[in-house]
Amino acid sequence: MAQSIGELNKITSAVIGAAIEVHRQLGPGLLESSYRECLCRELLLRSIPFEKEKPLPIEYKGMHLGCGYRMDCWSQDPSELNANRSKPYTQFMMLNC
Repeated sequence: MAQSIGELNKITSAVIGAAIEVHRQLGPGLLESSYRECLCRELLLRSIPFEKEKPLPIEYKGMHLGCGYRMDCWSQDPSELNANRSKPYTQFMMLNC
């Protein structure tokens, strides 16, 4: 199911808001794992659906790698992004996930 730019902006804003709240509560200087766990908790508290440690398949020189990367938290279906990869805003989201 394709989403409009407005819908993607709404989701992005909600996730960024959750990340800012975690940083406000914890401050700087902790290990990434601490921020990741707290972000997952904040996403749950805000009823933002997500998956933890989501694999992102990578293609390299025509060869499909099953799990080239694991995303800490993911709130959308990666197949939607792969289908829309040619759109500039989708490329931006992939780089900033």
